[in-house]
Amino acid sequence: MSEYCTECGAHENEWGKGPVMDELTDTISRLQALLERARDHTVQSRRQHLLVDGDCWYSCPRATYQDGSSAYCGEEPRDRCICGADAWNVSVDALLAEIDAELRAIGAMRAAYLAARRGA
Repeated sequence: MSEYCTECGAHENEWGKGPVMDELTDTISRLQALLERARDHTVQSRRQHLLVDGDCWYSCPRATYQDGSSAYCGEEPRDRCICGADAWNVSVDALLAEIDAELRAIGAMRAAYLAARRGA
């Protein structure tokens, strides 16, 4: 048997401590940090409903003034978004959730690999 693992580069008695696994661990950590930065950024820059001050017919039915009053005077239901803000925010949230799920899956695969190698 080789002294070094061809899969992770570790010495045979130090599974999961080789350069390949170290790089994988570092990559997962960097991607998780980037995901957190993306979450922070999207929270601060979520799309707001279109508010056309002075012409309430063109505002989104869900748009409100700071005091909470409706900024819309058209005939659409007040709970319906017609400006696309809701759809955009939902799609961004879904994308972040998908990235998070992939990162968790990679972390779980890494952990399962290490557990299997320790048990071997």
